[in-house]
Amino acid sequence: MHPEERQEIKKKRMKNYFLEAAIAAVKNEGADQLTVRKVADAAGYSYATIYNYFKDLNALLWETRQLMIQELVEAVKSKMSSPVKNKEDIKKVFKLYMGYFFEHPEVFRFFYFYPLTKPDVESIGGSEDQSHDPDFSSMWSETFGAFVQNGILKQEDVEIVAKLMIYSVQGLLTLRFSSAGDMTEDQAYQDLEKIVDHLL
Repeated sequence: MHPEERQEIKKKRMKNYFLEAAIAAVKNEGADQLTVRKVADAAGYSYATIYNYFKDLNALLWETRQLMIQELVEAVKSKMSSPVKNKEDIKKVFKLYMGYFFEHPEVFRFFYFYPLTKPDVESIGGSEDQSHDPDFSSMWSETFGAFVQNGILKQEDVEIVAKLMIYSVQGLLTLRFSSAGDMTEDQAYQDLEKIVDHLL
């Protein structure tokens, strides 16, 4: 193995230590009080070391968020035994999505309320290391494909129906986690069922 390859492997390993520490901190404590020093301490390194891999806290948390989105997508996919075929499967997908956030409320707050700005390429280690947003168009086509084939949805309506469901679910989750606390988990699941039934 060339020295450059060994160095690249070491760099990725070190970055992963910090990213894993940041993910654990977000899940357990939330992102609001998170600092570079706290992440470095949790990873077992001095806080100065982290700046060899991330320009600042924003760059670190941006990559952390990207990895957590991937984790969420994989968590949902892993619990789906077969491709989506009908309304019950759609309900299951979104119930799993909601369930993930019920289990990790601080992740929901991080995703939707923590102020992050997309860093430039240099801030996150160059284009090769840059994480990409999931391809939501492909995911929607895959999720709602059976409904298009069965004539329930037109292909051009898939994106808006998907967004209506996602925005509805995010609204239900926001109500659940709000200080009022009037929305229970059971009520959120019941409202989800009604929304899916109405849209499909």
